[in-house]
Amino acid sequence: MTALKIQSPRQDVARPASARPVSSQPVHKASALLAALVLCWVAAFAPRAMAQTFDRGHVDVFYVTSHGGELSLSMKEDITGGGVQRPGDDVVLHVSDAAWSEATAGVDGIGQATYFLPQSQNHEVIWPGWDTQPVAADGYQSIDFNFQEVSGPGEVYIFETEGFGGIKSVTDDGSYNLRTGSVINQPYPAHKHINWAFTHPGTYQMTVYASANGQSSNAVTYTWQVGGESGDAPAPAAPSGGQAGGHGGGHNSGAGHAGNHPAAPAPQGGGGAAPGPRAGGARPGPAPKAAPPAGSSGGSSSASNSGAGNAQCTPGLQPQIKDDTTSPAQWRPAQGATFYLSSNAEVNLPSNVGTVPQGKAWMIGATQVAGVPWLGANTQHESMHEHLASSVRWDITGFSGPGPMTVYSQGQLGQIVGEEWFRAAGGGYQGSKAIPRNTHVHPNWVFGAPGHYQVNITQSAQLNNGKKVSGNATINFVVGGNNPGGAFSDGHFDLGAVVNPEGGECAGGGVAGGGAAGAAGGAGGDAAAGQGLSEEELAAQGLAADGTPLAAGGFGAGFAGQDSKLFNIAAIVLGLGLLFLGIAAAHYAVKKAKSAENSAENTDDRGDGSGGPGTDGPKPPQSPQPPQAPQTAMIPQV
Repeated sequence: MTALKIQSPRQDVARPASARPVSSQPVHKASALLAALVLCWVAAFAPRAMAQTFDRGHVDVFYVTSHGGELSLSMKEDITGGGVQRPGDDVVLHVSDAAWSEATAGVDGIGQATYFLPQSQNHEVIWPGWDTQPVAADGYQSIDFNFQEVSGPGEVYIFETEGFGGIKSVTDDGSYNLRTGSVINQPYPAHKHINWAFTHPGTYQMTVYASANGQSSNAVTYTWQVGGESGDAPAPAAPSGGQAGGHGGGHNSGAGHAGNHPAAPAPQGGGGAAPGPRAGGARPGPAPKAAPPAGSSGGSSSASNSGAGNAQCTPGLQPQIKDDTTSPAQWRPAQGATFYLSSNAEVNLPSNVGTVPQGKAWMIGATQVAGVPWLGANTQHESMHEHLASSVRWDITGFSGPGPMTVYSQGQLGQIVGEEWFRAAGGGYQGSKAIPRNTHVHPNWVFGAPGHYQVNITQSAQLNNGKKVSGNATINFVVGGNNPGGAFSDGHFDLGAVVNPEGGECAGGGVAGGGAAGAAGGAGGDAAAGQGLSEEELAAQGLAADGTPLAAGGFGAGFAGQDSKLFNIAAIVLGLGLLFLGIAAAHYAVKKAKSAENSAENTDDRGDGSGGPGTDGPKPPQSPQPPQAPQTAMIPQV
């Protein structure tokens, strides 16, 4: 029997398309691109939406504005820039260990050491206040702050230090304790600071809304972290933007570094107008120096330039008054500006204050009083951020008046005088004060008799290039009697300066010239007439013909003093644009991958030799394989 061999053909089985691997490289690239775009947006803009921690500097925690009669509550700070507005719930207010103080142990109703934030600024800790001035434009006056909820590991106390060492409650129920349901009334548009005290470390939260005339604002939850070391202050804004910051910046109505130590009671003094011991135990200064001869210059532009010997000096610091009674605030020439103190400014001094004797006096206080012009000191003009390398020094360089005058910063608890700035009596005067950049300070101005006073103040500083600059102006105070007309008589004002880097260090002093007419119309008078400068000279100092600052140039200048919401909106729009761009890129990459897959399937179906049936496409040459023997089957034969 012979076996027959039956040969079966070789079968090459093609894999189904669904089983073939599809390249994921385009998808990975698209995902990486999308992730990179999102990360770039987050790194650049998301920090603005994240909570930022402030542990020092000036913050108006409760900042009330009105738009078309609708109240809005937010926060405004001078730490990362000048007047930067924030939602309020995007910030953590850190009350560091530097705030721990025994000062509150002697306060009835508290009786223990606390983490104490004084009404007068301590530059080592945060300085919180509130501001309701913007609502005046829509006719609002009295504003209530309603505390829906107050939570934390301990008690919170708030109270106000009065002008001569006393304290009073600021809550409607008369308590120092701030708790759920508390209400603080601000009876007139004002910027105000009070004392804050926290008994225990930990996290406190306050949910607050503002109300007035039957209208209510949005509610904001403010977070306070009490205890722990102070961290680095937030980075200041770039100088070119005009909003540079730094710790120690902000508004200050107090004694600066006087600190939170308990103060000795103020001694009682006798009468008399001669210079005497300072209230609060401060050391008396030397006798005031004599006034300069009559006819000395009263304007900063008429003195000679000590550096160049020119007949006329262009001051490197142009004194200005910042007027917050307008919205937005305006800077006006300071020369000849007049402030009127009516009977609303009358006080009864419990003891001698510098050269001003015990008894009846007139005062612009460290806290705002209705019907009294509130004059402070300001080093926050954008030109100072850009050009100055030092503090600004104030010197009293001229004085005349019917009685004595003393200017001083508020003392701490139980203390009247924190630091004396100036004193003057008869024809003598003395005093100086260094004010850090980006600072807003409110001292007390006390006058001992009614009448017309003229005070010449010289401001001096050093530029970034080492050049020294200065300028001076004479300010008028009309105390008692009738309003002279055109004077500043109510609201918030600051004396500051605009930097002219091309100007010099101008000598000056005396009180000749000026007068109540210098503030005619509430605008500080005509700029060219008041300062003796032409429009060209004003322009060289960054001022328009009316004395207001010209807009700063350069990238970012448009953001100076603007609401930070505009920047946040731009960031969100840009971020969404990048997100949609990334999604589109990913969609395109996936579409390309599918197109490549379909192309491969079509090639397989055609069998065009590019890969042959059963292949995924062209393959590299392979080494030759030995021929395989055909498969056979043995069939028996008979």
